[in-house]
Amino acid sequence: MVVLKPVVWSPNGYKFPAGIDKSGNDYVAKRGFGHEEWNGDPKRLWNGKRVFHTEVKGRMEEFGRRGDLGIVMTAYSPTGPCAVGVATSVCLNNKFERISIAEAVGAKEQAGELWKLQSVRDRHKDFSSFKAYWENESCDWIAWRCPLEQYEWFTKPVKLNPQTLFPPTPAVPKSPEIIKMFSAFMAITPEQAVSVVWNSLDQASPIIDWLTMGTFDELPIAEKTRSYGKPRPSGGVKQHKSAPPAVEPYVRYIRAQELEISPKHSEIQGRFATHVAANGGSAIKQDQAGVDIQFKLKGRRLVLAEIKPCCKSDARFAIRTAMGQLLDYQHRHTEKLTELLVVLEVKPDPQDIDLAIKNRFGISYPWGAGFVLKWPT
Repeated sequence: MVVLKPVVWSPNGYKFPAGIDKSGNDYVAKRGFGHEEWNGDPKRLWNGKRVFHTEVKGRMEEFGRRGDLGIVMTAYSPTGPCAVGVATSVCLNNKFERISIAEAVGAKEQAGELWKLQSVRDRHKDFSSFKAYWENESCDWIAWRCPLEQYEWFTKPVKLNPQTLFPPTPAVPKSPEIIKMFSAFMAITPEQAVSVVWNSLDQASPIIDWLTMGTFDELPIAEKTRSYGKPRPSGGVKQHKSAPPAVEPYVRYIRAQELEISPKHSEIQGRFATHVAANGGSAIKQDQAGVDIQFKLKGRRLVLAEIKPCCKSDARFAIRTAMGQLLDYQHRHTEKLTELLVVLEVKPDPQDIDLAIKNRFGISYPWGAGFVLKWPT
């Protein structure tokens, strides 16, 4: 699911609260700052992930627990609605992760800097009471995390025009206002999300890949929202520099997945080897001549398998990488009649499965307590 999610407008680039003085009943009006006002700070990192905040509402929590959430953050500037940032493959932080994140970003130590804001001093009795409130109730608030390369805070906010984002049609002749309420969100189609961010991202951005290659649940999207015309890129059409479509994501995949999560690689490999042995596999060998695991199955030739930890948005690049490695292993292997198998951490999309199968590679992914193995016919 991908959503438009309102955040407070902050005029200083979201590096630190701007001292917004506003009336009303929302958090900013009551406390003099918004937790989203750090979303533009590039130092907000934890365990190699980008961390940030919006309110958590409704099904955002459900999709966030699975890491299947995309958030286009919007705000109402003095000149109208705009998009200020975007994140994909977003995960919801639990209570203990939020505490760890607060320590990692040095949140507790910021009470003094916040107290310099007139808007904060106006809403709290004295520094001692504010400091107690901040350290005990408020500093471990950061709701979300996502891969570093799947987070973009726009240098220049993207102006949003409802008529270009939601072009009217005979079925829905009036475009809606861009959602304003902090306590709400609007599920949109991936095409609508792409139209917002297209001119602010590189064509090879993993965010674009996530929005264009994923499988999305239509149920959270209002039927009316799906009935608007084809959205147009916000700010007009910009010509992107052409580039091989997989170059940047491929490099990012290699760096992020191959080098940083080797413990997960070992875990998946061990689980897969156990599954093979429990289902009649024999002659199982691991980590020989570069091959993660090789084995024999009844009715099949010797199988060479490559293990690829990945998330759903990275699955296609994982498959591409594995295919190249497996062809190299097959070419150098002493056994000339072999079959090749890509083993992923997650179930890929059908088109990604086809990429492997149609090129004569088997593909496997976890299912229940074991693994599914699909082979070319």
